[in-house]
Amino acid sequence: MPRTSWHDMKRYQIALPPEPLATELSTWYRRKAEMLAALRDTLLPKLLSGELRVKSAEHLVVSRT
Repeated sequence: MPRTSWHDMKRYQIALPPEPLATELSTWYRRKAEMLAALRDTLLPKLLSGELRVKSAEHLVVSRT
């Protein structure tokens, strides 16, 4: 597995978005992560218990998006 040091990495320039855009993207990603966590928390226990089958779960997920 290739590795590098912070000393080497600081030589590279990176592009950063303007602050308002970075904030907007961060908020968008946070909302998506929360949505996925809610879906996981809702569906996983039902799938593991057998209460819900995968085909039924697919229908629920598609209808929520």
